[in-house]
Amino acid sequence: MRPFKLLSRLIAVFGVVMMFAVTVWSSGNGLSATYYNNTFWSAPIAVAKTDTTIDVDWGFGGPIGVNSDNFSALWTGSIYIPETAGYTFSLAHDDYMKLTIDGASLYESESWTGGASEFRDTSTVTLTKGFHTIEIKFKEYTGGAYIRLMWRNDASLPQAIIPQTYLYTTMVPISVSNATILTGDGLLGQYYNKANSADCKNYPISGTVNLSRTDSIINFDWGTGNPADPINNDYFQAKWTGYVNIPTTGDWTFYTSVDDGVKLYIDGALLIDKWIVQPETKYNNTVKLSAGFHTIQMDYYENTGFTAARLYWSGPGISTQTIIPQMYLYTGNGLVGHIQEYKAPITHQVAPQVLPDIEIVTSKSSGKAPLAVDFSYINKSLDIKIKKVKWLFGDGTFSDKLQVRHIYSKPESYQTKLLYMLTNNFTGFVEGPEIVVSESFHSHKHETKEEFEEFKK
Repeated sequence: MRPFKLLSRLIAVFGVVMMFAVTVWSSGNGLSATYYNNTFWSAPIAVAKTDTTIDVDWGFGGPIGVNSDNFSALWTGSIYIPETAGYTFSLAHDDYMKLTIDGASLYESESWTGGASEFRDTSTVTLTKGFHTIEIKFKEYTGGAYIRLMWRNDASLPQAIIPQTYLYTTMVPISVSNATILTGDGLLGQYYNKANSADCKNYPISGTVNLSRTDSIINFDWGTGNPADPINNDYFQAKWTGYVNIPTTGDWTFYTSVDDGVKLYIDGALLIDKWIVQPETKYNNTVKLSAGFHTIQMDYYENTGFTAARLYWSGPGISTQTIIPQMYLYTGNGLVGHIQEYKAPITHQVAPQVLPDIEIVTSKSSGKAPLAVDFSYINKSLDIKIKKVKWLFGDGTFSDKLQVRHIYSKPESYQTKLLYMLTNNFTGFVEGPEIVVSESFHSHKHETKEEFEEFKK
């Protein structure tokens, strides 16, 4: 058996060896909240719980089990920053509020903001991708009581209530941010040249894919031009597929704005069906979705003249329609069909600091078709238990067995992956070896016995 070294780059955190590039398939569970029947965060604690977001209006009341006046609250945990950028936080509160990130105070005020829809901005602060500690303090004296926390950045993130997906009760050191949440990379865009108007209207989309790429968002206005060479200026179709990560359970409205035709599917259900020639026109439909990953597909065609294709949404915490940001869109990264199974439950705590040291073992990494390869793995971290695995062989097939033999029948290069789930539901995947399969000698004509024997070597 031939050992395949999983990753050569290692770092030490608190004396524990951690692997670079392990992806954590987990979602935030919210922030730790403690409520006090006084205005100075002093024991005893009246209520302790997990709050999924900071977005509540108690009116003239208070949290259940807490005074309606003269109470205080403290939220602590970690916030996951999806991309390095300048971040601005917007706050609405009645009465006192203080926001601290990584121990630095970004905002503090005793005065109420004038209403639950009246927000004040912090100064913009540059935050690196990964985990950052967060603390929020709040005091209510008398009268109305509310607190809301939104964010935006100067890259791709529009203003919205910070979703549960990015809030964690655990105080995660910044140094372990290499064990990252898989952030959105966009959708797979496939473009097809067509001969004429009739070809464009044919459905479902089929034929030769003339351009394939990852589109970070769907917000295109190509004028009278084309998406990119070699796609036509007129007469082409496009298909975007992947996953949308819904941050909060509730009613979500999806909007398309297109010139010409469009069909939009969520979880295979057709939400928008306007497969017609038209100037740029906006359509929408609303669907109730649970927090987590959902499949998304947007089909489009351009007849002649101007071209436009845009995809928006609105929902809990996003009151105005905005282009769906890249951070919520996923191609699947070769894990299509396995994302939901290996995504930790929404109540799951943040990933542990200790990650498994896994070595993948294969019997072969190359050979002639049909090529039989034995797959197994060694978990060198004896104190970290793996509950289940799934091998992805790179040819569209997979196996749940711990050790498995797989036969590759076609000459090609195959990138393998091992998905794993620990006993505490920490989930991730690691890259396996590339299996290179060459043509069988049966597919070649050999003039001499010597040539035949040489090909078999």
